[in-house]
Amino acid sequence: LHNLIWEQNLYTWSDDSALWYSGDDRVDIVAYDKYNTVYNRHDGKTSGPNLDAESGIFYKLVGYVDGKKMVAMAENSTVPSLTNLQVEHADWLYFCPWYNTDQDPFVIGEAYQDLDELKKVYLSDFCITLDELPEDLFKTTVKPVSGTTTTTTGKESGKADLLGDVNLDKAVDVEDAVLLARYLAEDETAVIDAQGKLNADMNASGGPDTDDTGLILRKIAKLD
Repeated sequence: LHNLIWEQNLYTWSDDSALWYSGDDRVDIVAYDKYNTVYNRHDGKTSGPNLDAESGIFYKLVGYVDGKKMVAMAENSTVPSLTNLQVEHADWLYFCPWYNTDQDPFVIGEAYQDLDELKKVYLSDFCITLDELPEDLFKTTVKPVSGTTTTTTGKESGKADLLGDVNLDKAVDVEDAVLLARYLAEDETAVIDAQGKLNADMNASGGPDTDDTGLILRKIAKLD
């Protein structure tokens, strides 16, 4: 079957998670279920919303697939706060709160969601909502657009040959966003050479920064 996207929920709360990976040729997206309002918390609490972005698990999953696959939060209780997502550079492809029931109101229940924080995430540029997707998303092919960066003394000098192409593979895709996010999070295994840094400077600030990761993703989704 070639008309389906295959997602593997890979994280099993153990160091053996990677052993279950089905392989690059069989998997399109890897994922994790974030249910940690009671257990697996880092704040000492045992109830209430848990706004942790779980960046540690995010980067474990990125590492399991060598940055080649998108990483999603397949199911979750609390949606992470916008601040935690940005500070921790946890660029989950998507999050998906479990549905509401009288017993477990995952979407709007105060035991699971901080509604003020939830609104911040949905209204931010970090989150792409359904109404922001282009109408012809599934009708056309994304074509990389080249450009140049403006530089100043003390910053990256030179020209970008393809804005967004961080790994220099002549294309702009999610691998570029993941590599940049890892680099900005000071992952020692994430290496970007001088030309890659020029290509990463989407906002022409003179060097790669956290805003560039989001701009690359917006470019892939044809939102700019």
